[in-house]
Amino acid sequence: MSFRYSPSVSTRGGRVLQRLLDAVPGLLSVGIILGLALLSIFQPIAASAVMVGFLYYFLLKLLFTGIFLVIGFLQLWSEKRTPWLERIADLYRPGSLEELEALPRSRQLQERMALRHHRLNLRQLRRTAQPLPALSRLLHAVIIPVFREQRSVYEACVRSVAASQLPAREHVILVLAAEQRGGEALRRDCGELREQWRGAFRDFLVFVHPEGLPGEIRGKSANDTWAGRHLAAWLDERGIDSADVLVSCLDADTQVPPGYFSCLTYSFLCCPSRLRASFQPIPVFDNNIWNVPGPIRVLAMSSTVLQLTESTYMDMLVSFSSHSTSLRGLRDSGFWPVDMVAEDSAVYWQSFVRFEGDFLVVPLPVAISMDAPEAEGLAATIGTAYKQIRRWAFGAENFAVAARGLLACRRLSWTRRLASLLKILELNVMWAAWPFILNILTWLPQIGALLNRSAQFAVFNFARLSVSVFRLTSLSMLLLVAISLLMATQRQGRRIPWYKLLLYPLEWALLLPFTTLVLNGIPALDAQLRLLSGRRLGYQTVQKKRAT
Repeated sequence: MSFRYSPSVSTRGGRVLQRLLDAVPGLLSVGIILGLALLSIFQPIAASAVMVGFLYYFLLKLLFTGIFLVIGFLQLWSEKRTPWLERIADLYRPGSLEELEALPRSRQLQERMALRHHRLNLRQLRRTAQPLPALSRLLHAVIIPVFREQRSVYEACVRSVAASQLPAREHVILVLAAEQRGGEALRRDCGELREQWRGAFRDFLVFVHPEGLPGEIRGKSANDTWAGRHLAAWLDERGIDSADVLVSCLDADTQVPPGYFSCLTYSFLCCPSRLRASFQPIPVFDNNIWNVPGPIRVLAMSSTVLQLTESTYMDMLVSFSSHSTSLRGLRDSGFWPVDMVAEDSAVYWQSFVRFEGDFLVVPLPVAISMDAPEAEGLAATIGTAYKQIRRWAFGAENFAVAARGLLACRRLSWTRRLASLLKILELNVMWAAWPFILNILTWLPQIGALLNRSAQFAVFNFARLSVSVFRLTSLSMLLLVAISLLMATQRQGRRIPWYKLLLYPLEWALLLPFTTLVLNGIPALDAQLRLLSGRRLGYQTVQKKRAT
């Protein structure tokens, strides 16, 4: 399908349709918030009934979230000690499935879960009878876009890639994608890193993205695409098939564990539609988690919990931050859209539209470490986090572009088209509206009851019911806090002050309302209102530093 995935449209009718569709997420979010607020003032009984339904829906959703969160955590835990290189060898060895099934049942739950998953993959490969690509030809191209980051930040990323269990000197091509507007100092640092680390990889490339190319906005997506296209040309010159290359686009602050590329290779080989799939690890914002202020710590770990939950529910999973995909599929889909802000979700929806639904996201049972927002002082750190969340929430721009693309998808049923659009809307409208409903609107019917005394008794009963729901919600939140604490303390060799561990649950109890409203709901609504008014958001980088 030849649809150009971009908010820029050449025809007048197309521009009108784009503007109308851009307004939909913001109109829905504002409509829900204002509608419930007005209903609470003028019809408090009706508002109370609506709120009861919403609170029970929220409670059920939280319970399901807790179930999927436990499943995701168990999957991550079960594969923590998996010998991925041995698993890869099993894929190529005839009779490995029969040998595994003949093994005595292990007493350790962790090993039983890991082996069960491995056996399922072996059965699937045998059932599909797909030939596996030769392991000796399989390459990993790791693109690290850099601009304002301190050198120590992306050097730590390079170092973690070099420490891979999968021999980096044979299988990994490292690419630094530098912005020209980063100046001579950035190019010099990239050149020095190349000379220092080139012996650790099959090859080490540096591509400099020029500034001001036609049709591009300043941002990570344009830099990624420039590097991706030049990488593809470089591989073509050497006769390397793009189907044998996995591209991992890692944020500069990412640190991958030694088993990451082995796990990625295994998951890629096990996936029947490997050339039309994105592979998503679990991002854990724990590089500096114990250095940032409490509100940012709660924000970062709640994002981690959300990603861990979605990893068990593939229908809701969309590419986020650092991810990997086949170079063949990436090239066929057109690389990353160069004029969109949220490049991670945009490249997923672009591929989904381009391949007419024949594209999926495969969760990886491995965690990668990233930075939480950090700046000089509390106010600056909160401001930095606000801008980052607003940039992520600008992924609502995908609704209009994807809707235009899905209209042209003749091979995709109308049911799937509608379900895909509802998926985008649900995510973005919930992101913007729920924090306002939970923190503010659930209490407004009581104000309306004071103005309408005849409704006080009904609203009083609603208030008692809402307190009971919130108590049940608190029990579910304990599970989220416990698992997030386990995720935040998983890194080895780190000393965490005991008082911070003791204060962590209290931070969630006291600061979660603030983070959900000020650092989630408001920036998400801000992003949608910008789309609604036609003021597109430019890509705002978050400067990242790290102690040497």
